[in-house]
Amino acid sequence: GQERVVIFGISRTLTRATETCVPQVGDSTPFTNIYWVDGSGFAWASEQFAGPNIGTLRVERLYR
Repeated sequence: GQERVVIFGISRTLTRATETCVPQVGDSTPFTNIYWVDGSGFAWASEQFAGPNIGTLRVERLYR
């Protein structure tokens, strides 16, 4: 759904898209990635799982 997201001090109304990923054989725990996209599908921000040693990373775009 639609959410107000503040990215580097600028408020935007974006759509939150969530994906649940099921690991390959041998891995144990599913994980979730979240993307905040505009009407054209451009991802302004995301939170993505980078592995058990790193955890989740948040990426924010300043401009398009």
